[in-house]
Amino acid sequence: MIDKKDVFSYTMEVNITKEDLLKRVISRSAESHEDYHSEGFRRIFPLHNEMLLENLIFDEPISIYLKDKPLSITILNCEFKKDLYIRRGEKEVDYFIFIYKTNIANSLHANSFDAKNKISIDTSVINTVSISGKADKIDVFGSQIETVSLENLKCELCRIERTDITNYSLFNFSSNDVEFDTDKLAISGYSRFIPKEKQSRKQVSEIYHRFVLKGAKSVKATSEINYQLMKATTNWTGVFFGYFYKPVHVILWIIAIVFAYSFVYWITFESTYNDSLYFSVYTFLTIGFGDMNTEVTYLKTALVFSEGLLGILYAAVLLTSIINSSKK
Repeated sequence: MIDKKDVFSYTMEVNITKEDLLKRVISRSAESHEDYHSEGFRRIFPLHNEMLLENLIFDEPISIYLKDKPLSITILNCEFKKDLYIRRGEKEVDYFIFIYKTNIANSLHANSFDAKNKISIDTSVINTVSISGKADKIDVFGSQIETVSLENLKCELCRIERTDITNYSLFNFSSNDVEFDTDKLAISGYSRFIPKEKQSRKQVSEIYHRFVLKGAKSVKATSEINYQLMKATTNWTGVFFGYFYKPVHVILWIIAIVFAYSFVYWITFESTYNDSLYFSVYTFLTIGFGDMNTEVTYLKTALVFSEGLLGILYAAVLLTSIINSSKK
């Protein structure tokens, strides 16, 4: 697995300067029909089709409600100490969110069903970005995000550039186009795509095919992604076969098996260790019975038979691994 330090060596620092922070002031609720507190949330109802939040600090969870017309929300140099929700009204309407130089301590929740949204996040620090529904475009640039959660989402374009994302949670996600600015972001390890509540193999396979694989730009990246996919969707026994993708791993297992059987033969047969190793190699490669003259017993027959079967099995696994690892 690729070291995270290598993966994000290209990532720039989120450029929120001290001067930007000093511009922020605490935002107070107007306690009117358009801006009021209820059930622990501050609920904001924009009066127009455009809404600008700039240089503000929000201490409470914020819910921005969509009217019956499309809404454009611009958030500049703000700090949300709790959650930010974008909530639909009585009708489905399209909306656009642009977030720049902003901190969201908890989660950004942007959801829609029949409408489409556009979400752009630039130079921001966010704990969790949670998006569902439909989207024309999701664009993330130069930001730091702990978790990206894309669930039940149909997207036209998902673009991630120069962004440090620690974990992904994807389910029932599809996008016509996925763009990463580096192959490394796409192949940095399957564990980043499996949350603590372990996903099923089908879900993990869906993540890789619909999200990660589309972001690869080279044959090397595609090969590495296929290997990670095999690891994520194969049970623990796959480690004995190099997940059918690593010939070197298979060869190491072959060597280990040959030496293990030679040790058993050395103990079982009354012969030298060199003769036992020679006999083990012959038996594993199924090219002959060897030159050892020993009394035939059921135990010895079982040992020879089992090693011969392993030899045939690992020959097929090695060939499969070579083919998989060399596919263009």
